[in-house]
Amino acid sequence: MELFLRLIQRKSLNGAYAVLGVALSLGLPEQASPQTAPLHTAPPEAAPLAARATRATTAILIGSGKKVKVEYGQLPRPQGKVFGGAVPFDRIWATGTGAATSISTEAELKFDEGSIQRGHFSLHLLPSEKQWLLVVNQQTGQDAAGYDPNFEFARFKINHRVLPPNIKPANHLTIILKKLDRKHGRLTFAMDRTEAWVDFVEGNSKAHIHGEKEDDDD
Repeated sequence: MELFLRLIQRKSLNGAYAVLGVALSLGLPEQASPQTAPLHTAPPEAAPLAARATRATTAILIGSGKKVKVEYGQLPRPQGKVFGGAVPFDRIWATGTGAATSISTEAELKFDEGSIQRGHFSLHLLPSEKQWLLVVNQQTGQDAAGYDPNFEFARFKINHRVLPPNIKPANHLTIILKKLDRKHGRLTFAMDRTEAWVDFVEGNSKAHIHGEKEDDDD
């Protein structure tokens, strides 16, 4: 109490000390000054989209053990109508999330309307009411939505269908590579109730993509 009276009587002291004296006399906790108050730190910057996306991989071996692999981000199914709605017709579709969907192949792959060489490419789809296209781009590692037409390599016709009612819809983008026989494969995309697929054959093979397969010489 004596300390309190001395602090009150000394008018030359800063007003802040008088307040401190009152706090001490009443047994109140000392208040932190504005200079020593803890600062709120900003939340860490969100990770890039490519790092946050859930990645999936599908792969097969064709021919004499040559690997074909597709890696993609599992894009969730949007609400409402998907194709012709959330995914517009006649526009390049990202076909994934995060980094662009990529294909790496150790073999040349022949399609109905051309082929792609050994190497790495990114894949996109061009959905339409009638004919869908598989779009192959030479740029890789970019964001899925960052399609650059200057690096476009080829476009191939791709089949599509609406799944029958007894098949469950795909709740996220699903891509599957399937081996049909030693030298033939199928690349399938599924989202909601729509499925799109295209067949291919090892490039140095004399086999046809459709119809009878050649006899293996080795």
